[in-house]
Amino acid sequence: MSVCMVSSNHRSNSPCFVDVIVDSKIMQMEIDSGSAVSVICKRFYERKFRDSPLLDCSLKLAVVDGAHLSVVGQIAVSVEINGQRNDVSLVVLESNNIIMPLFGRDWLDIFFPVWRNAFRKPMSVNHTSVTREEKVIEDLKTKFPNVFDNNFSTPITGFEADLVLKDDTPVFKRAYEVPYRLRDKVIEHIDSLEQDGVISPVEASEWASLVIVVVKKDQGIRMVIDCKVSINKLIVPNTYPLPLTQDLFASLSGSKVFCSLDLAGAYTQLCLSKKSRKIMIINTIKGLYSYNRLPQGASSSAAIFQKVMDQILKGLAGVFCYLDDVLIAGEDFEECRKKALFGFRSFG
Repeated sequence: MSVCMVSSNHRSNSPCFVDVIVDSKIMQMEIDSGSAVSVICKRFYERKFRDSPLLDCSLKLAVVDGAHLSVVGQIAVSVEINGQRNDVSLVVLESNNIIMPLFGRDWLDIFFPVWRNAFRKPMSVNHTSVTREEKVIEDLKTKFPNVFDNNFSTPITGFEADLVLKDDTPVFKRAYEVPYRLRDKVIEHIDSLEQDGVISPVEASEWASLVIVVVKKDQGIRMVIDCKVSINKLIVPNTYPLPLTQDLFASLSGSKVFCSLDLAGAYTQLCLSKKSRKIMIINTIKGLYSYNRLPQGASSSAAIFQKVMDQILKGLAGVFCYLDDVLIAGEDFEECRKKALFGFRSFG
């Protein structure tokens, strides 16, 4: 299994608060760079800002686990912080309880416009700590070279995904047109997937799903299977539950050092069953190909992949997984290192 080490560092669990003057009222807010907008709950609005008219708000908001938030509306407020005043919007959420007001990215960009630069420039960190972490990473790479080998020709062993259909009536979709400027890149990408064994050419099929070409920030491309208009209508949902974020956070209580792993290619590492490959056909500008790995766009893929990861990591204390993100937690650096070694043995 191919994985990539992202980071291993010390973190503080304490939230960051800031006092803000909102419409002449002092209000404490929690800084939350994970929130796209600044928000308060309805009960807080009724207690503090009932005289401010509630305006329509078309925003659709969701938390990290995909659960949707109910937006009541928004209010126009005058905000002052550090001597700077601006007229901004504050989103109001439906909630049974009073929750801490959140100072989101929209206000951060206005009142602290250079905050993003901290993540763009090289960060100055303790040299001894970095040396210790780098040494552990190099040790892991030496002991488990196959885990860090980004070669998709070797999928996860011992597991395969099966897409179950409630209706086996074939669905065939014609290939989308690809802009001429991208055709060479698309062909090169298809050839690479074929070389890695992710796809295999087929002469004919009654089944075919579309692929959408997405241009990445680095000007490379990614092909996404558009299963919504094809097999998703026929797939029986997999009911295996995804972890709840509140449960994951509760499990991390007491941990101070974390090792974060990002699985390269995620679903692409999991083989499809032979039966499923016959229906998971993609229609490209180079013709038809059988998709040999679990497709990202299939409605049951997330549940299938989560179940496999839970089975692989079963019994490992301090190791938590949400789809293709794995977190290893310890009370100190040495404990986290030991748990990482056990985790990598499972991957390797």
